[in-house]
Amino acid sequence: MGRIGSKIGSAHNGSSSADHQAGPQFTVAERVEVLSSEDGFSDAWASATIVSVGARGSGWNVEYVRFVDADGVKLKEKVRPP
Repeated sequence: MGRIGSKIGSAHNGSSSADHQAGPQFTVAERVEVLSSEDGFSDAWASATIVSVGARGSGWNVEYVRFVDADGVKLKEKVRPP
């Protein structure tokens, strides 16, 4: 599972890490960078687009810009707040 890291801002609006200390607020269609925590990919960042926002700060569903499955369909994943 990925995680939108606390040290990053939105690729869309260029906000800084200080803007996200109280918890990041992202909107649908916003470009973000996601920090991976999976084995073999830990500390790797990937560009993604927010496709939906979870209720009460539970996280976001993202679609990765460059990651695709075997059929060429862009990968989607739920990511959680830092």
